[in-house]
Order: sequence, then structure tokens, then C-alpha cells
Amino acid sequence: MSQNKKKRRVAILSVASNSTLVVFKLVIGIHTGAVSILSEAIHSGVDLVASMIAFFAVRASGKPADERHTFGHGKFENLSAAIEGLLIFVAAGWIIYESIQKLIFPEPVDNLQWGVLVMGVSAITNLIISRKLFKVGRETDSAALMADGWHLRTDVWTSAGVAGGLAIYIIGRKAFPELNLHWIDPLIAMGVAGLIIRAAWELTS
Repeated sequence: MSQNKKKRRVAILSVASNSTLVVFKLVIGIHTGAVSILSEAIHSGVDLVASMIAFFAVRASGKPADERHTFGHGKFENLSAAIEGLLIFVAAGWIIYESIQKLIFPEPVDNLQWGVLVMGVSAITNLIISRKLFKVGRETDSAALMADGWHLRTDVWTSAGVAGGLAIYIIGRKAFPELNLHWIDPLIAMGVAGLIIRAAWELTS
């Protein structure tokens, strides 16, 4: 299999995976009212855009040189990596804003067991896909695939963290029903935003 075909196939796989995860996280986030789950939906949404940029970048970089691009199209991949980083900054800002609103005006969240489940599935899925992206990215020296892989690897940790935080909330509410634990959800979301900002900084610096 040619290098360009390898890059396109793994980029398409990343787009399909992120599309599915965005839908599930949005549905569960809206159903439960948990901003931490919605923050992860936004995170996956940014990853989806990043995956699409990576797909178009590797497709463009595989084109031969022409009169307008005498040295080929390889720089499309480097440009895509920078755009992906900037998109993450925007998503993190939205998450922080929503989290602050939740802290000021707390709302109850319910059925969080579904959130724990979808976050666990997300972490495992993104771990598998990110490994594939890293493997092909190294084999083909693709900056776009490597950047996409780092996005998904960050999502592995954030999804696992959200799942753990929600589990603590569920257990705490059952064990100590008199305590006000609504702050846990927006606090987790702000933690996710912090990790997202760090990833964006590393990509754009």
C-alpha cells in the first residue's frame, strides 16, 4: 500500500470515529445536563474538525508539484497542524465560560451512569485510533496525522478523567445525599479545558 493511501485511510478512520463520539457525547450531555460531558462533546467536535483538516491536508500533500506549488503540497500538513491548535483554544474558552455559569447557577444532573459509560468507550476508542495515527504518521512523516493523534491522545485522558469524576459524583451523592456536590461537574469541565489549552499551546508554539 502506498504512503498516501495509508495516510488517507487512517485519516478517514479518525473522521468516522470522531463523528460517532460527538453524537453520543452530545446526546448524553443534553440528556444528563452535565457540562463536563458537553465539554467532552465540544472537545470531540474540535477533534472532528481537526481530523477533517488532517484528511484534506494529507490528500493535498499527496498531489505532485505544479506551476503554483513548485515544491509540492507538503506544507498543507504543517498549516493544518497550526489551525487545529487554534481551534482547540476556541473550544477551551467556551468550556470555561459554561463551567463558570454552572458554578454561579448550579443545576441538578441525573442519569450520570450513561456519562461514565460513554466516556469509558470514548477513552478506549481514541486510544486505539491515536495509536494508528501515530504509527502511520511516523511511517509517512505526516505532521497532520501526528497532530491529529495528539488531539485524540489528549481526549483519552480527558474522557477517563471525566468518567472518574462522574463516578465520584454518583457515589458521593448516594453515600452523602445531604452534601451539595453540584460543583464537581463544572470543576471537571474546567479541568478538561485546562488540558485542552495545554495541548493547543504545544501544537502552536
